[in-house]
Parts: sequence; C-alpha cells; structure tokens
Amino acid sequence: FYPVIQLLWCRYFGHVVFMLVVFAPRKGKALFRSRRPWLQIVRSLLFCLTSFLMFCALQYVPVGTAAAVSFTAPMVVLVLSPFMLGETVGPLKTVAAISGFAGALFVIQPGGDAFHPAVLLVLLSACTSALTQILSRKLASHDTPETSNTYMAAAGFVLTSLMLPFFWQSPDSLVHVGLLVSMGILGGCGHYCLV
Repeated sequence: FYPVIQLLWCRYFGHVVFMLVVFAPRKGKALFRSRRPWLQIVRSLLFCLTSFLMFCALQYVPVGTAAAVSFTAPMVVLVLSPFMLGETVGPLKTVAAISGFAGALFVIQPGGDAFHPAVLLVLLSACTSALTQILSRKLASHDTPETSNTYMAAAGFVLTSLMLPFFWQSPDSLVHVGLLVSMGILGGCGHYCLV
C-alpha cells in the first residue's frame, strides 16, 4: 500500500510524539542530555536500518516466516556479548543458541521451493537488531531509558523526514490513518519497555 520510507516516518513520528507528550513535561531538556551522544546516534541509525530491512522484507516474506527468522537476533546477541559486553556464555546457552539457529534454518529452508531471497534481509535485520540491543545494554549504565528512546525516535524521524517528500502517498482512509498513527505510538511504547 504505502512506501517503506513513509511507513518508517509514521512509525518514528508517532514515537517522537509519544516521548515528547509523556516525558518532556517532566524531563524538559534533560530528555536530550546523553553522556554518550555519538553512541546513541550510532545505535539509533542501526535501529533505523533494522526497521528498514524488515519492512522491505515483509513485502515478499510471510509475517510468520519473518517473525521466526527475526528470533535469531538473541542468538547473535549471545555470540557477540563476550566480545562487546565482556559477558561469559556458558555451555547451556551455547547449546540453546545452536539449537535456535538450526530451528531458524529449518524455517528458512535455504534452497527450498518456498525460499525467497528477501529472507536474507530479515537475517540482516536480526543482526542489526542484535547490535542495537547490545548498544542499548551498553548505554543503560550511562543514560536513562527516556533519553535512549528519545534519541532513537529523533534520529529515525530526522532521517526519514529528509526522504519523505520523495515517497509520500496520502492515506486512502481514516482507518489507514489510525493504523499509521497507532504503529508509531505502539512502537514507541514497545521500545520504551525494551530499553
């Protein structure tokens, strides 16, 4: 129905509005104060890339398949956490990661008749999502969840706003307007809970 850039813009616009309405009255300018602003920006751009890849893939890959493949993100976090977070990974977690990856391969079925190359976009999205989660963990000891979420929403909003004039398509109905608005608000709530 709508271009990916427009969907992302709606998602980030709703997220920004959510953060400003709920937290700006209490936090004011502190909402934008970060001890690690460049790391916040990198994390936010990675999240924007994650969303872009997933939205592009969903044009070709069934939602169930995309959801199953996206569950590989925690496995990537598990593999990267010793290197990026200094955490140790025990044998039980290693077995769980290998089992989960085998399950993802079963769902993807590379080389099968139902395989679509866009599944690789979902895998790439899971990897960028994992990096986003690791950076969220790193930033949790430096900035508040409200600040991290505001950076995430603001960076995505600014980036997609720059591209929006080239992709804008007016919504067909009030139902679509409601869905686009709710996507942003629910996305903002969800990411606040994640952080």
